[in-house]
Amino acid sequence: MAEQGKERLTDRVIAQDLKAIRNGYIKLAALLIFIGISFSITVYALNTVINFPQTLILAIIYTIDCLLILISLYLIFASVKYSRAAHKEKFWIVTDKLIGTEKYHQLDKYHTRHPQYILYFKNNTKYNITKNLVFKKFSFVFYRWSNIINLTPRDVYYTSTAGDEFYIVFLKRNKIALVYNVYYFDYIGKRLVTDRKCQIKTKQTTL
Repeated sequence: MAEQGKERLTDRVIAQDLKAIRNGYIKLAALLIFIGISFSITVYALNTVINFPQTLILAIIYTIDCLLILISLYLIFASVKYSRAAHKEKFWIVTDKLIGTEKYHQLDKYHTRHPQYILYFKNNTKYNITKNLVFKKFSFVFYRWSNIINLTPRDVYYTSTAGDEFYIVFLKRNKIALVYNVYYFDYIGKRLVTDRKCQIKTKQTTL
């Protein structure tokens, strides 16, 4: 039985969170493809009015479309990783203690400030809550399936205190996919591994 006030954390609901990340990648890939198609149509339409050199128009269209296609393929490839992990429940979980947090602002090429939220763990280095999310500027919510706890990346950061125990979900190649604060969640499943196995695996990678 989960403690009163805690949310039951099962392999099924973890899979739902992984699918939510997968869906974000797919939506972004679809958006980029739509932008590429719209751009091509717009440039062709303008060309009938302005009449730029045909070679220049084709070069611009091919360059932009190829770039968008490459990014979309990368996103689709990333979504497959989350999809496989969710569908076949190919993930493993360890418990670890939070030893510190960090917040800083990252500037993009437009000099727009994007907050970055990082959690530091005793045995598994760090987890950048915002780094691997798509649609960062939109309202991404962790644990959307929960009727009790729906948290934005900012909420995850501000509800995490040094000394808290976490369930850490790893995918293939020891990539941290998700974290769950033991204060709010009670894991009921078969994917929890021992600290010894965790130490052996994490020595083989840099996160």
